[in-house]
Amino acid sequence: MQALVGGGPGTARPGAVSLSHRGVLFLDETPEFSSKALDALRQPLEAGHVVIARSAGVVRFPARFLMVLAANPCPCGRFSQTNDPCECPPSAIRRYQARLSGPLLDRVDLRVEVDRVTRDQLTATGARGETTATVADRVRAARDRAAARLAGTPWRSNSEVPGRELRSRWHAAPGAMDDAERSLERGCSPPGARPGAAGRLDRRRPGRPRPARRHGRGPRPATAHRRSARCAHGHRGGV
Repeated sequence: MQALVGGGPGTARPGAVSLSHRGVLFLDETPEFSSKALDALRQPLEAGHVVIARSAGVVRFPARFLMVLAANPCPCGRFSQTNDPCECPPSAIRRYQARLSGPLLDRVDLRVEVDRVTRDQLTATGARGETTATVADRVRAARDRAAARLAGTPWRSNSEVPGRELRSRWHAAPGAMDDAERSLERGCSPPGARPGAAGRLDRRRPGRPRPARRHGRGPRPATAHRRSARCAHGHRGGV
């Protein structure tokens, strides 16, 4: 856990979350980490910093990062495969998946299921998707739109805007939140539908600004699921 969030004997040292500040923290085979270590990520994901107390004083390390998690859906990694069926007992699958707690997943903005890559796909020639330059141009354009939208505020990206400000200053377009609201009314809990995670949807939906008003004093700080392969979780980090 110290390697992730910082600490250690003697002088407190920054962990991976602080070394990834304004960057990306990628955790592979996430369920193999201890539940205690994974739950320790919740505070820096929310606050954007880590506070470590020692007898000699208190140190605060920055920790605003984009978190990407990857995980198999079961210990053997063959869950839901038809040609190579999973051999894990249901109890083992439940224990394995339970290592990613609900409060941690509430802080995940995006989950993507990724199927196992076949041999033909690995050896195929020709088009292999978008180039890095193409994706970079699209990201740059999104950043420019965010900068224009947040001009005159203390925030630089959607991830830093407090939920109350998103709901009051940039309200959702008509009908944009209907599905999420119906899920909450039914008590369903798909990714982002739990009350604790509903605010994440505000950062992804289309919206338009309301007339400006005085904003709050402080800022407030995105999973791929491989059915047979693994799961990647993305938390917006405000990088």
